[in-house]
Amino acid sequence: MGSIFRIKVSYQNLESYLEDNSSSYTVYGTHLQGDNIYEQELAKPAIIIMGSESHGLSESLSNRSNALIKVPQAAGLESMNVSIATAVVLAEFRRVFGW
Repeated sequence: MGSIFRIKVSYQNLESYLEDNSSSYTVYGTHLQGDNIYEQELAKPAIIIMGSESHGLSESLSNRSNALIKVPQAAGLESMNVSIATAVVLAEFRRVFGW
């Protein structure tokens, strides 16, 4: 539970941050219309943007993403809790890059 205290956290306007830093990173936006994360060649360094559970990413953030990715859903599932989706996405980046 104390791991959060070892992570550098900042609070700022995401649009402005992406405008200033997107050339240094590959920006991945999670989106229902995105490509299957398990079939993508992931790049680093990366910024991963997670949308809200009910509305997803805004159109503006989707447009600022270099790639739209998604976690494929099992048949019959409508959606995934954003915290679980974040864990799955981060686990895939960790698997690929060995973080």
